[in-house]
Amino acid sequence: MKSGRLGTPDTVAHIRQFPPVEYELASYQGSPWLWADGKPLIDLLDATIDWMIDDDGSRWIVIDTEYLRQQVAHYALLSADTWRQRLLDAGVEVD
Repeated sequence: MKSGRLGTPDTVAHIRQFPPVEYELASYQGSPWLWADGKPLIDLLDATIDWMIDDDGSRWIVIDTEYLRQQVAHYALLSADTWRQRLLDAGVEVD
């Protein structure tokens, strides 16, 4: 399947301090997906998306799916400063 890039890569770490993962937003099978290290990870239309503010006042987008909880990590964190508009442009509700 062919994928089209909707955004540019950004590097963040999972909350459990796993090594940094390069995330990007791309279309896959007709939906916006979050890719990790060049592989499709999450269909964002099927994910639970919420917000978190850390102790420093930085705002984060929290992405949670059953797959993440069982296979990879507790959830994925994306900086709201760099990812909010990318997700909105892809048709993913984040507010």
